[in-house]
Amino acid sequence: MHLVIPSYEKHIHWNEKFLKSFNKFCADKSDREITFVCNQSNVDLFNGLTRKFKRLNVCSQTLTHLIQQVDQVYFEDSPFNFPTKYPLQSLKKLFAFSSTNADYLVIDSENVCLKDFYFQEIFESIKNQKIKADSRFVYEIQNEVAKNCNELIDFNPGQWLFLDSYWFFEKDFVKLLLNELRQINKTPSVHSLLKNRTFFEYQLYASFLLKKSLKQKIDVNEILRDSNELRSNLEKSPHNYELISATITKTTLSDYISLLNRFDDRITKLHWMHTDFAKAIVENTNVCIGTYYGGIL
Repeated sequence: MHLVIPSYEKHIHWNEKFLKSFNKFCADKSDREITFVCNQSNVDLFNGLTRKFKRLNVCSQTLTHLIQQVDQVYFEDSPFNFPTKYPLQSLKKLFAFSSTNADYLVIDSENVCLKDFYFQEIFESIKNQKIKADSRFVYEIQNEVAKNCNELIDFNPGQWLFLDSYWFFEKDFVKLLLNELRQINKTPSVHSLLKNRTFFEYQLYASFLLKKSLKQKIDVNEILRDSNELRSNLEKSPHNYELISATITKTTLSDYISLLNRFDDRITKLHWMHTDFAKAIVENTNVCIGTYYGGIL
């Protein structure tokens, strides 16, 4: 059972926080593998980090190595070889399957474990979830990403699927996706196809799953069916469901807690909300890993 965390030098302090909290709170840590995916320029830094946590099954891999595994070519993974950060980050997540021996869960660096848990339970809960889907595209980047992903696999789901702060990948399905990309785009080299495009790996992966009917989806309207106020606040905000955490108020907190419990969410965004709200969420749900994008724990 594998956890993958793409990272770089500016997030090393978050990675150390995560490992300390994982070591403290994860009851089945001896059976779990953690891989940090970094650039070649960060190898010494991340090797130093993993040496600090010898009792955990933690290691680091470079994107260059993953590309060699997938496309059998050498490619320098310097950020200067990518037009933006997006293909660099997304390739780290998508190609991570080549360094795992089974399905894997990806989280970003800015996560911290908050209370006792079994990683097996998180994994099983997330594995059985439907793909969350929102018909609203509220940021230009979402439109650009969706357009590029649609073109890459010749399929348009018509919805934004990159809604959580964690991403579950089934290794065999990732392999199928890469074969689909090679066939549709008539190229043997997937990294060459993707490295200059603005795409999000999970939008691409989830779109492929829907195209092939490999997984079911659930619409945001269905997710929010039991809370008109939550839905209304979200619709009035400049966000879609991806950042619903930023719309939580004192009057919608209990509904949001009920929603997290209904879907058995174990990992969720806790940034951009009052600290009392975050505390109540952790105390009254199964959430045990918090995401703090742009925030300070």
